[in-house]
Amino acid sequence: DEGVSVDVHLNVDAKRTEERVRGQVMLPHGQGKTVRVAVFARGADADAARAAGADLVGAEELVAEVLAGRLDFERVLATPDALPALAKAARVLGPKGLMPNPKRGTVVTEVAAAVQQAKAGQVEFRAQNQGVVMVGLGKVSFGADRLADNAIAALAAVLGARPDRFRGKPVHRITLSSTNGPGIDLDHHLW
Repeated sequence: DEGVSVDVHLNVDAKRTEERVRGQVMLPHGQGKTVRVAVFARGADADAARAAGADLVGAEELVAEVLAGRLDFERVLATPDALPALAKAARVLGPKGLMPNPKRGTVVTEVAAAVQQAKAGQVEFRAQNQGVVMVGLGKVSFGADRLADNAIAALAAVLGARPDRFRGKPVHRITLSSTNGPGIDLDHHLW
């Protein structure tokens, strides 16, 4: 089952720090993937994460497992009190883009809600060097209506994350494509 994604060519220079575009979007129908979530937390927060459905929960013991090479998860969340213990694993998690960061919204105080959102289909996006943002929308088997809902939510989030001076100006290009299929240009003047 092929994946479907949307590529948005923004009219920003992503190399300039004030023009970087990044954020998160909650897709109404998810991506069709099961997401494994690791939560670095202690005490009541750890219990709340387990109850919310986190796959891996812990603090120092989970850091030791990560340092030993266990990286079988796609999202990492952490509570502020677990960050000092997590600093040891920064060299392992950082290059893979998994290190929790307050700017990315992965350092959380409401653990249960964050785990449920990550499991339900919350997707992170960011502009690459050429100002292109790629967001996976789901699978071809979703059908047109579900993919359209996901595309509208993703485009609204990406275009809303642009710097203020670019809002109201059209983007260069919006392309919808499947994994092995041709790209279809959408009318970018409608957005």
